[in-house]
Amino acid sequence: MDQNRIALAEAELTPKFLNEEERSLFAEADLGEQAINFLDSELGRFMRGMAIQDRSEALESLARPEADPDTDEGRNVIRQSRFKAAVANQFLDYMQSAVNSGEAAYQSLKQLRDED
Repeated sequence: MDQNRIALAEAELTPKFLNEEERSLFAEADLGEQAINFLDSELGRFMRGMAIQDRSEALESLARPEADPDTDEGRNVIRQSRFKAAVANQFLDYMQSAVNSGEAAYQSLKQLRDED
């Protein structure tokens, strides 16, 4: 009996979709909302802050005299700094992409629903 009640409650909470396109847009919009919630969370703010700090430190290290492209040590510093900046940028880009895709999906959903 409890299983039936749970299944019924879940069915009532599950949105009804017009078609697969709407289902897909809803999922994408939901991921965007999750990305925003993550970035607004304590962990998300920490991760974003660390990525920004890592990127800044990497760019600063490229401007130091130790980052001399004419020495093996300098080339190593340059390579490590570029990698550190790239990883930080990739995290920030992924999060921004999720937010942007979610917003675009939300707008498309709104348009789709307004047409019907």
